[in-house]
Amino acid sequence: QTTGYVTLGTVASASDSAWTTLTVTAAAGYRYLRYRGPANSFCNVAEIEFHGTVGVDGGTSFAANINFQPLGASAVSGYLIDGGETFAARNGQAYGWNASVADATRDRNLLDDQLRDTLVHLQKPNVPDAIWEIAVPNGIYAVYAVAGDPGHFDGKYHIVAENLSVLQGTPSTTQRFVTGTVTVTVSDGRLTIRSGAGASNNKLNYLEIIKVPSANQ
Repeated sequence: QTTGYVTLGTVASASDSAWTTLTVTAAAGYRYLRYRGPANSFCNVAEIEFHGTVGVDGGTSFAANINFQPLGASAVSGYLIDGGETFAARNGQAYGWNASVADATRDRNLLDDQLRDTLVHLQKPNVPDAIWEIAVPNGIYAVYAVAGDPGHFDGKYHIVAENLSVLQGTPSTTQRFVTGTVTVTVSDGRLTIRSGAGASNNKLNYLEIIKVPSANQ
């Protein structure tokens, strides 16, 4: 692919036996970073590391990755654990549910990918409309969500953020997971996630939330 991407920097030359450091300044936020090798290089590269500050935006930047899982399950690096507890300050943020759904979290132990192996139910009888929130600065946010279950494919998934659909779909034996992204506006200091219309046996694996820099709004 030679179109549809933004060039953040170019390594003009590199040694076979030393690190090459490239300083990148980007006003926008990006979900994916890609290395593209020169012609006839076969894209050979041993290792790439990225270091920096997420979204400096007048002190109001925000990013959080949340994995829904039993509290005793193995954590995933870079993701905060949500074990189904009610809204409170924890792990450097303030987030949680309108009622405890701790007994609705699952660790299937079927996949190596812990993000998709763990999940939370949003429509169990004791909390039939489970609502999750996280405290954030007011602004515009990109929300990425994954819903599914490696062990079951019953139900219909529909996840909304701030009343806008993030993902919607019906799992199958060959397609256990549904993913989606939406951009939403938060004006009350909390980003809200819940089941959308038509959902049944709704589930959620994990979320990735990032505030859209002012330059991109």
